[in-house]
Amino acid sequence: MRLTKRGDEPTGAETPKDAGNAPAPQKNSNASVMRYLVILFAVAFVLIIFSFVMHQRSNAEVMSQLQSQVDTIERLQKVEGDYETLKEQSTELQTSVDSLTEQYNAADKESSALTLLWKLEKLYDAKQYDECKNVIAALQTDDLYIALPDDDTDVDATAGEHTYETPLAAYKRIADTVANK
Repeated sequence: MRLTKRGDEPTGAETPKDAGNAPAPQKNSNASVMRYLVILFAVAFVLIIFSFVMHQRSNAEVMSQLQSQVDTIERLQKVEGDYETLKEQSTELQTSVDSLTEQYNAADKESSALTLLWKLEKLYDAKQYDECKNVIAALQTDDLYIALPDDDTDVDATAGEHTYETPLAAYKRIADTVANK
């Protein structure tokens, strides 16, 4: 190999051995560029794969959160359905309670009226007419006499007559008799 100065051109006297060495640096530089490009593509490929994996992980987290929200919404809808069912049941129960309370109050009023009528009959039988007037006044104060039963259910079918005097009829008979005394 022959050394030349810069700017000197090779002469034709050079040997073929020297001519083969000159292009070698170009092959080495081409190989270096190729290695560099392969490394760059490999790094880019690794970055793309890393980005894809991170994106998938992020999507999985978002999907998990969305599924959690869907589950929460489904539970909420179930609770709302249960609430509506319970609300309807509560309304039905409140109606039943109101009806039973009304029946209780009517039965209590009837019981009080019957108790006062019993007391009135005892006083009437004892001929204590002033006390009878007090009991009659008590029955009329809260319209308790209206609660006295007036059933015609116990009728003797053969005679067509009542077999007993109804409480309301007994009250009216005693009240009329006491009012005339």
